[in-house]
Amino acid sequence: MAISLLLQLLFTVLLSPTFAKPNSTHAHTHFLENEKSMLLELKNQLVFDSFYSEILVHWNQKDDCCSWEGVECDDAGHVIRLQLNDEGLSDRLNESSSLFRLNYLEELSLAGNLFTGSIPHNITNLKRLSSLDLSYCNFSGAILSTLNTLTQLVHLEMAYNFFSGSISSGHFEGFSKVEYIDLRYNSLRGSIPISIFNLPSLRWIYLQHNQLSGKVDEFAIVNISQLSSLDLSSNRLESPIPNSFIKLQSLKVLSLSENLFNDTIQLDKFLSLPNLRYLSLSNNILSLSSSHSFHVNQSSLDFLDLSDNLIAGVFLVGSGKLETGHFTICDLSCNMLGEITSVVGIPDKISPSWELTSLDLSDNNLVGDVPLSLANCSSLTILNLSNNKLSGTVPTSLCKATYLQILDLSDNNLHGNIPLCLVKNLPALNLGRNNISGRVPNFTANCSLQYLDLNNNNLIEEVPPSLKNCKMLKAMDVGGNMLEGLFPCMLPLSLRVLVLCGNRFHGGLRCNKSWPNLQIIDIANNNFSGNVDSLRFSGWRQMMRDTVTKLSYKNLAFAYPYSNSTMGYKEEVSLTIKGAERNLVKICPDFTSMDLSCNSFQGGIPDSLGELNALYLRNLSHNSLTGTIPKSLSNLTGLGAL
Repeated sequence: MAISLLLQLLFTVLLSPTFAKPNSTHAHTHFLENEKSMLLELKNQLVFDSFYSEILVHWNQKDDCCSWEGVECDDAGHVIRLQLNDEGLSDRLNESSSLFRLNYLEELSLAGNLFTGSIPHNITNLKRLSSLDLSYCNFSGAILSTLNTLTQLVHLEMAYNFFSGSISSGHFEGFSKVEYIDLRYNSLRGSIPISIFNLPSLRWIYLQHNQLSGKVDEFAIVNISQLSSLDLSSNRLESPIPNSFIKLQSLKVLSLSENLFNDTIQLDKFLSLPNLRYLSLSNNILSLSSSHSFHVNQSSLDFLDLSDNLIAGVFLVGSGKLETGHFTICDLSCNMLGEITSVVGIPDKISPSWELTSLDLSDNNLVGDVPLSLANCSSLTILNLSNNKLSGTVPTSLCKATYLQILDLSDNNLHGNIPLCLVKNLPALNLGRNNISGRVPNFTANCSLQYLDLNNNNLIEEVPPSLKNCKMLKAMDVGGNMLEGLFPCMLPLSLRVLVLCGNRFHGGLRCNKSWPNLQIIDIANNNFSGNVDSLRFSGWRQMMRDTVTKLSYKNLAFAYPYSNSTMGYKEEVSLTIKGAERNLVKICPDFTSMDLSCNSFQGGIPDSLGELNALYLRNLSHNSLTGTIPKSLSNLTGLGAL
């Protein structure tokens, strides 16, 4: 009876609110205050730009630390997530930092800051970490060999730093839960440890843009590998390509481009991978096995890049003709393919059901006509056949490809006129360095043209006044033709590049407007006359800037973005047209330039030229200029040639 009363009394006391609740509240408050103290101590330890900061600058003693931006707590008041991305942090992260006493931390991101030195060893004190993001942090030195003691890690991101040294198998031992490893854009050396492929939970690995070298050894496939994305591009890896890669049944993305693989491959084996959607083997020394045809009817492939290799001879896609090919982006440029009919199948039998969006066959010594059947690819967005030996005319059937955005047929032997239909909807047209003749066609009222390259052909008469309809035009090169007439004042204000050199233009340069975005102008070797200052240089704001934005192929928005959701990280693969990009080098360098030479300009050199302080090259030679050289030209500190 006494024992029963004693148990009853004890049970009542344990359930009493006065027994449990005050202690629980006290513990919660204690944890909160303790965590807040460590976070405020961390704020004082870190060197950051208060003007740039959007998180640390608002941490204060008054508020609950769990309500702070960048901080997340669990129910007990422990800090479990800390995100200090892009906070303008700098200087060294010290070993004694209070950061490493946040023992309950599960996720840490310091991405996008500018630290100095290496990663502190004490980061391994954070044993509960499941996600660690130290990308774009400016860290250097070797990767910690003890990092693998963080056995709860699932996500490890250390890309875009300056890590050096080799990576060994020891770096990955203990990573039984890791799914994502990103070490791209560093300076890591040595061979790739095979143990990395045997991590049981690994799904994504990115090692591209390092200095890894040697052979990749064969490795055992552990059960059914979960590996989905593998990118080893832009290293110094050597042959052979391991057969183990074609046994990764879950693989969706494989990129081995820009290495030293010197191999004869059987492409069918790669295409047999049931889930493969992205395959890039470009910029190696690869050739195909004796059977140069492959079948894509049962392939899941969306993106194929075999450019810059030694692929030669007959190259058939599908069963002798392009009927039901699955991939939508195909780059076979810079190879030795030969006849174009062997590349694209039987010319009259390309099926409209093939949803090809981008085809690059440039730099292949292709001969023959442009296949009319390409127009059957109704989804075609980019077509590049530049730098080949194609003949015949530009087929009007290409206008049936209603989604076509970029057409590059430059550096061939094409003749005839420019089809009127091509200038109606195309944002980018490059027919430069052919034998095309006739007039430049008229442009429609809703012209969407951004880039027009017709240089070094046999075009005659005037530039059509309807060019004023192309209000988004950024670059125009019609140099090296037989065009005549007055300076084309109708050109839109969006213009950045203008090349009229080597024609028969004449008259003065008096226009009632200036072009504020103009970076490059070349009107040399014409018959222009009058005063140079009629160009109204004071309105050329882009050339007045100290820092010049590079006018690249991508800046002009002619690269087709392949948004790849299977890559495992947020990145777009821009499939640039190599031929067109190369052609733009002449007119789109890193600097601004002006060439007015070999005309009949008179009068003096205007003082306003000295305001164009972004100019790098300037040529006024072979004119009839008089007077003194303006002192304002001495202000042009970036001038490279005059």
